[in-house]
Amino acid sequence: MSESRRTGLAPHPRLYIGRPEIQRLKIPADTPLLRECAHAVERMSGEFEKHADFKWELNTHNAHLIRARMQQVRVVTLLIQWLRTGEKRWRDSAMAHLRAMSRWDVWSWITWRGGNREPEAIFDLSYGENSATLALAWDLLHGTLEPEEADLLLGMARKWSVPAFLKHTAAGSEMWWYRPEKADCNWLAVCAGGAGLLGLAMAEELPEAEEIIGRAERGVCAFMDTLEKTDGGWGEGVAYWNYGMRYAFGFLLSWERALGRKHPALDRDSTRKTLRFPVDFAPYGMACGFGDIGDARWRPVAAHYAAAERTGSYDLIAALDRVGGAAEDHSWPTAAELLALHPHKPAPSGEGIGGRAVRLYSGIGWARMADERWPEPRFYVSIRGGHTHGPHNSADLLSWHALVNGERVVWSCTNHEYLDTTFSDRRWELAEMRPDTKNTILIGGVGMRQPGETVTEQIEVAGHSCIRIEATQAYGAGDFGRQTIMFVGRLFVWLDGVGLAILDSVELAHPNRIETRIHTAGGTALDGSRAVIRSGRSILSLAFACSVPAVLAESLAALTNPNEKPARVIRWAARGLECRAAFAS
Repeated sequence: MSESRRTGLAPHPRLYIGRPEIQRLKIPADTPLLRECAHAVERMSGEFEKHADFKWELNTHNAHLIRARMQQVRVVTLLIQWLRTGEKRWRDSAMAHLRAMSRWDVWSWITWRGGNREPEAIFDLSYGENSATLALAWDLLHGTLEPEEADLLLGMARKWSVPAFLKHTAAGSEMWWYRPEKADCNWLAVCAGGAGLLGLAMAEELPEAEEIIGRAERGVCAFMDTLEKTDGGWGEGVAYWNYGMRYAFGFLLSWERALGRKHPALDRDSTRKTLRFPVDFAPYGMACGFGDIGDARWRPVAAHYAAAERTGSYDLIAALDRVGGAAEDHSWPTAAELLALHPHKPAPSGEGIGGRAVRLYSGIGWARMADERWPEPRFYVSIRGGHTHGPHNSADLLSWHALVNGERVVWSCTNHEYLDTTFSDRRWELAEMRPDTKNTILIGGVGMRQPGETVTEQIEVAGHSCIRIEATQAYGAGDFGRQTIMFVGRLFVWLDGVGLAILDSVELAHPNRIETRIHTAGGTALDGSRAVIRSGRSILSLAFACSVPAVLAESLAALTNPNEKPARVIRWAARGLECRAAFAS
């Protein structure tokens, strides 16, 4: 009787890259995207083979996590190249990388900075990613491992992953990310999902595997339960959607294969909805969400394809293919995994992805508007309603982004790097977190309080689809605890793809300065109550009106990093102090 039968789990490879996916590696790359991935895997494998002890930057935020990702990209890419070609050199290079990994004296940047090198000191993102790397290596190499190689991989798991995960998920001593109130954070999926993959992969060798798998499943299920409340949206933004869902889907798909039955979390409507969320907020791969790193280039991860195939969402695959970019993604082994996880079959056109011109994710209050050319619209707008209670938020309620022909013309300033202050109690002093760098309303020179909430709804006005946001609560009292801010509201009116009207209404108990702002990285030209924004070959024309005397002015936003080009700020403001003002943009 084999060891696999003794555990009741499927034989190796039993994780999300199993026998069916390995068979796909033998299929010639027959689309532009897959050909790009195949070339990237060949090129990167040749580079990775040269140096198992690769260079990495120590003096940067979360340096050891970046090292963990670099290692996973290298190991998985080399193993995929081995499985594609049968050439032992790629397998040996992957093992050389794993030997180098066994010499690491600390896994976590957090504990390294604190001078603590105890393996059980923490279980953070680095531990989750390193555990996944070990899991995938063990699963794909199983049956070819020499005793010394097997001992090496098991030694790392037993020294670092197993004791740390069990310690920091134990009842009463769990780390913050394993607590129920933190289930909306990517940390839960990455940490629990990575440990769970290891438990599934090494089940025969780890007596603790059953406990690890159970705790991991509870964590990932709590993460997926969040989607039931958010209508499939993800308040951390599309970049962190990729991060968390890559590990959540990877674990759940592996759980299904290893246990031989379907997991209910993958059969929910909220799961099908969330597969469309990043597509709705990243047309042309231009991220237009509102979390940290909110304007980065977005590329689908391979697990997105695997989950789309598992849920029968084949119409989504063509839209993901359009975005492409897998060969350029070096954060994870996307090119390598995509060769295994892409369905390799023609998909529907994807023209109907997203459907309606206006779509609101009511659970998080984010909306998008797009013309009939969706998913490659001429004119696109994303809108920020909802609340700012979750992780990776900024004070950006009422803000919006706009693209014209895939060019970013209106931009809500966001951070592009992490500093010590980013996650400290002084986060809200950073320029990119403050409301004055957002496309929102300022009253008396300041914007919303943090945290803040709005009432966001989709309505119809005169035959036009609209998003209405009532934000009075988000602005607080206004004057020494007295309620002087009586009403703040914004209405986005979609003019059937030919334009957008933004109507703002502010009512105050006492006169104050009232202003709306629009930020752009493009060129601007102002003339009276009109403005033009030019970005690349695209132009956005703006016209402004106000119920009180107003002024159109321009300034620059000073960002935290002096190496970044400052954003231009178009300011449409009441000329004097007012109690009531209605603005139209």
